[in-house]
Amino acid sequence: MTRKYIHVADLIYKDKLGIINETEKNELLGWMGESARNQRIYDNILRNYSFYQRNIKCKEMNIEQEWNEVECQITPIRRRVAWKWIGYAASILVLLTIGWNLYFMPGEKNVLQDNTSIVAGTQKAILHLASGEKFVLSDSDGVIIEDSLSGRIEQMNKVLMYRTDSVAKKEQYNVLEVPNGGIFQVILSDGTRVWLNAGTRLTYPVNFVKGERRVSLEGEAYFEVKRDDAKPFVVEVKGMDVTVLGTSFNLKSFASDDRTIATLLSGKVEVKTSSRKVILMPNQQAELLVSKEQLGVREADLKSVMAWKNDMFIFKNATLECVMQEFSRWFDMEVEFEAEDLKALRVYIYIERSKTLKEVMDKVAIIDEIKWSIRGKKIVIEKQ
Repeated sequence: MTRKYIHVADLIYKDKLGIINETEKNELLGWMGESARNQRIYDNILRNYSFYQRNIKCKEMNIEQEWNEVECQITPIRRRVAWKWIGYAASILVLLTIGWNLYFMPGEKNVLQDNTSIVAGTQKAILHLASGEKFVLSDSDGVIIEDSLSGRIEQMNKVLMYRTDSVAKKEQYNVLEVPNGGIFQVILSDGTRVWLNAGTRLTYPVNFVKGERRVSLEGEAYFEVKRDDAKPFVVEVKGMDVTVLGTSFNLKSFASDDRTIATLLSGKVEVKTSSRKVILMPNQQAELLVSKEQLGVREADLKSVMAWKNDMFIFKNATLECVMQEFSRWFDMEVEFEAEDLKALRVYIYIERSKTLKEVMDKVAIIDEIKWSIRGKKIVIEKQ
């Protein structure tokens, strides 16, 4: 009987790695069809364990030896109890053969991480000065630097603020970098306020000296631009320039995404690409497909666009891939889809960004087609 369960466990292992042949598959199906009990054992294994392609450790294991060790622990127990253990042999052996794969993935630690411990992003950023100095920022207020080059840079009420010499003749550039799992605000020297989302870099002059106020963005940010008719405010993003006088708008342009999106809340902006120029009115959105230089304008869903700034996740008929990109940046996790077609699933989500990863992902898991798990720093999305 023990040899039979060793063989069955091997079939299950091959089945989940996709290396089972037709004869073995029929044999496994036959075993499952022998009794409802066998079917339950198989189903329990699928519910409790995830299977992955990295099986180096499994190949190094001696299944016969591992089983003998288990059998030695069973022998001293009374026979009727021992046979109860035999009934779960398939589960035990699959745990032995693939458990190493699950717990000791090469280069990854804490595979079965407690997902309740993964919390939402916090206020944090790195300030890169023109001098090359770096300052790690959090939620602590205070003066960061005060000198003739930078003027006075300080953090007040959790906002980075610039108080500079208005007669400066040369622009010195700073970079505010918000890593994954972070969010931050800055008030530039002209009074423009910028909210930066996770995974964002904003490059800007300490003092605006030239005839225009030009900054560059990679990531996502919301701007409330201080009006100055003599100095237009220009944001450079991937594939386009956005020019304003005084207005509020959201820009999204991550390096990993082929799309750049400008959404206007108030005022008026000019969106210019290499081949086209459009004027946006409030509640309009310009979306550029960068690789094809295709620019389109449509009405915006402002509630969804501004959800991140308002500490919310709001997705309406969004692809699962798009949703998981947002979660990836906010919780500072990688994402892996076990099947490409899962990325195209459409979801509706409305939840606070302050929730834990588990609370957020449980909303996603309402979709019948998927289940999720945590492996180290990775969220794994699988089919049910």
